[in-house]
Amino acid sequence: MKPIIANTSASPASLVRSLLMHRHLIVQLTQRDVLGRYRGSALGVVWSLVHPVLMLTVYTFVFAVVFGTRWPGAAPDDR
Repeated sequence: MKPIIANTSASPASLVRSLLMHRHLIVQLTQRDVLGRYRGSALGVVWSLVHPVLMLTVYTFVFAVVFGTRWPGAAPDDR
């Protein structure tokens, strides 16, 4: 029995060709991973979008209000 040798070309063109050739498999595996990760949680897949926005809001509040951080060159507040 002859061994199967995979084409291991590392050129960018072969990478793009491989991704395009296997795009259906990549989409299926990504979808299965995302849906499996959030199965059983209260908000499901929506949580993957809400969580970063919530964290951005918390960080903005902490660094702008609590620590009083300002952008360099920004006009000072009249407080």
